[in-house]
Amino acid sequence: MPNTIRNYRSTDLEAIVTLLNAADTFDKTEEGASIAETRDFFSTPGLTPEENVFVAEEDGRIVGYAILRAAKSDTETTFRTWYQVHPIRRGRGLEERLLNRLHARAEERLGECATETVNFDSMVVLPDAARRALFERFALREVRRLWRMVRPLPHDLTEPEFPEGIITRRYRIGEDDAAMHRADTEIFRDHWGHTDEPLEMWQHYVAQPMFRPDLTVIAENLATREIAGYCTIAVNNEENKRLGVKRGWIDILGVRRAYRRQGLGTALLVAGLHALRGAGLIQAALGCDSENVTGATRIYERVGFRVDRTRIIMRKRMRGPRAEAAGVAQHQQSQVASS
Repeated sequence: MPNTIRNYRSTDLEAIVTLLNAADTFDKTEEGASIAETRDFFSTPGLTPEENVFVAEEDGRIVGYAILRAAKSDTETTFRTWYQVHPIRRGRGLEERLLNRLHARAEERLGECATETVNFDSMVVLPDAARRALFERFALREVRRLWRMVRPLPHDLTEPEFPEGIITRRYRIGEDDAAMHRADTEIFRDHWGHTDEPLEMWQHYVAQPMFRPDLTVIAENLATREIAGYCTIAVNNEENKRLGVKRGWIDILGVRRAYRRQGLGTALLVAGLHALRGAGLIQAALGCDSENVTGATRIYERVGFRVDRTRIIMRKRMRGPRAEAAGVAQHQQSQVASS
């Protein structure tokens, strides 16, 4: 029986997770998922999975999955997409059909885009040559590379050295949400792919089970109590159990402009590593833009991080100037800025 592509229903959740884990077992990309993780992701504000998530069925079994999200800034709207096909169903045209369904859904939503420029993005996890070739046939072109970097967490970590006048503390859920959201928006506004997200999105982020307020490090100006920077920590217990690792994430590392080039970014990063080590983790990971405007990747390398995986953002212009311009990268896992 031919594949049927339809909109997501809540009863599809378990089958989607089964598909994602079957693909991850075959591809070995650490892109698997649990029911809890996927349910939390589908609860992202503005996603509306019943309208923007699609499944492909064959003989009553879900063999394909695709998702579309919209990220909007003052100048651009970018539809971020992803799809997965069961390994035993690949190479039969289903990938093309899912990509076409995602593009059709983006076209359906063009009317809600207030910006002149609208992009259609998807992502390749190297070395997936087949997916990249499909995207190139579909007129998507590489616009950015994102790295996952990792390092071990030995017991003899160096101590963080904070600039004079800076104190640190942990995150207070609820009490810190608005101030941290303002700081995050300011810090990342000049980064490639940034969009100003509403406070609701930040509150959704800190409400996730993997976010660790007890390990997150906030740096404050002692005199003004202004947030100077922060290092948010995430520990995905579901992922660690699935992969058999003890890994924690330097999830978002940011320093306000007035406090950059003083060593604060490095101090926050090292303090985050100590927090992870103290929680019993033995590996740290972070995600970053390979062309980060602050030069943060050099800091990560100095502190011992090494590139472990590369993701390529590929893009097609749906509306507006045809020349490639800066746009929105997948925030997936994490965004990072420091000094």
